[in-house]
Amino acid sequence: MYLSANDISDSLTRQSWPVQMATVTGTEIVGERAYSPQLKCDYIVEGKTYTLTTDLKTPGFGRTKTRRQTSEIILNEYPPGSEVRIRYNPDNPEEAFIRTGPYWSNYLQISVGVLLSVLGLYGCVGIMFRKSS
Repeated sequence: MYLSANDISDSLTRQSWPVQMATVTGTEIVGERAYSPQLKCDYIVEGKTYTLTTDLKTPGFGRTKTRRQTSEIILNEYPPGSEVRIRYNPDNPEEAFIRTGPYWSNYLQISVGVLLSVLGLYGCVGIMFRKSS
């Protein structure tokens, strides 16, 4: 739960990073059963070219056919040669993101953590009340 909260905090920090335009150089669907889109793009910061390779933090759940279709739909939004906005870390330009987050998985992890904490607390309170009766 703590790590997901940090991820959310980091994503908010990334939203303030400088914006740069990047050129999509390649797309492909990777994986055999858990398909995910993979996007490559080049961007320039202070005269130096960097390459970003990302899966766009696409969730890997659902049926195999659905995951492949979802990957195809996502990659159709980024055809090779097109331009996309990225945010890069001004202290480390190699670190860049197209989607800065927070991601659905961060909220899911926090929700599961809260649910388990509540259930544990409920169990402890139930045990205490049974002993005092």
